Amino acid sequence: MLSNKTTLMQRKVMFILLDGLGDRPCRELNGLTPLQKADIPSFDFLATNGMIGRHYPLGPGIPPGSDAAQLSMLGYDIRTEYPGRGYFEALGWGVKIEKGEVLFRVNFATVERDGSNLIVKDRRAGRISGKDAESVASAVAEMDLMNGEIKAVLEHTLEHRGILILKGSDLVPDVTDVDPHEVGYPVLEPQPLTSSPKAKKTALALKEFVLKSYEILKDLGVNVERKKSGLLPANIVLPRGAAL
Repeated sequence: MLSNKTTLMQRKVMFILLDGLGDRPCRELNGLTPLQKADIPSFDFLATNGMIGRHYPLGPGIPPGSDAAQLSMLGYDIRTEYPGRGYFEALGWGVKIEKGEVLFRVNFATVERDGSNLIVKDRRAGRISGKDAESVASAVAEMDLMNGEIKAVLEHTLEHRGILILKGSDLVPDVTDVDPHEVGYPVLEPQPLTSSPKAKKTALALKEFVLKSYEILKDLGVNVERKKSGLLPANIVLPRGAAL
């Protein structure tokens, strides 16, 4: 029996993680989810002939992000071994990481001002890409924050995505996201997750970056042209997933 288990453990396994496959019922599909409506004979075959189980990376009813789901499937306890989304983004794109830098995954997004709030209209700015995305990224590629004490560097990766690097002393990843993760909600003010001066400093720097990105991008030429063409402007940068 032991030899059989050893042989099984030595087999190569391919994990196919269908990221984002789960969805909600749609009125347009008569109450079905997109997956229920889709013609998926290959998936049906795998489900019929394979083993089916249920796995909760974070707990029942809590949908995890892509990174958390994948780490959990590989056996990590994401409650204690999760380094932050920004770290994975930087690692995946070969961005050199220096000690003490705080990293974020960012989206170019579309917001509209409503009084003192910036309301998210599209979290991906219409999936901006190509030269338009490059122009937006170039406009916010570098910023001085906190009277020059902190430098923000933005690395554009793909389409509406990028990596924000905060460089300076006494920075920590203990800050909340500014991205509300839902359309129709205001951009959130980053909050320190601890009472430490370092966390407060990082939150203030992040807030300054987000507000500066809006001021720089709202009237940027490429965004003016996009609006004339009926396209969504990428008029703000929304960081999330702080990592060190």
